[in-house]
This record gives sequence, C-alpha cells and structure tokens, in this order.
Amino acid sequence: MKKLLYITFLFITTIFYSQSQISYEAIWLNEGMQEQYMEVEKFWSEIKKEAISRDLQSAWVVWKVVKNPDNVEHQKKPDYIVMNG
Repeated sequence: MKKLLYITFLFITTIFYSQSQISYEAIWLNEGMQEQYMEVEKFWSEIKKEAISRDLQSAWVVWKVVKNPDNVEHQKKPDYIVMNG
C-alpha cells in the first residue's frame, strides 16, 4: 500500500511541476498610440529579460497583428498579442 501511495504521489507531483502556465494579453491601441506603446514594451523588455534570467519566467513574446484594412472583421482584432510564460 505504501508503494502505491508513493507512486501516486510522485505521479501527481510530476504532473503538477511539468505544467507551465502561459497567459495572453490582447492589446488594442487608439489611433496614434503606436510609438507610446512601443516605449512601454521597451521598458518591460528589461524587466522580462531579468525575470527570465532568474528563472522566474520562462518566456515573453510580443506579436504585432497584421490586419487587412479592407477587411471589416480584421478591424476587430487586437493590434498586439503578448504572451507570458
């Protein structure tokens, strides 16, 4: 019985620690805010680099969403997507 409990404990612990959490942020900018937003991301880049180097965070990615100006549905999409892992 102890062996079964030990194996179960190891299994659950392994699953718990192997799970990594990723959060997503969708960013919509007002007209003319592109430059200010890039300054914000430049500021955060130094903090994120430090967090990654200390193993407090595993990843940080910023993507610019490319939109087709002729497609009405594309205008509803965010301007940037930020991933933190």
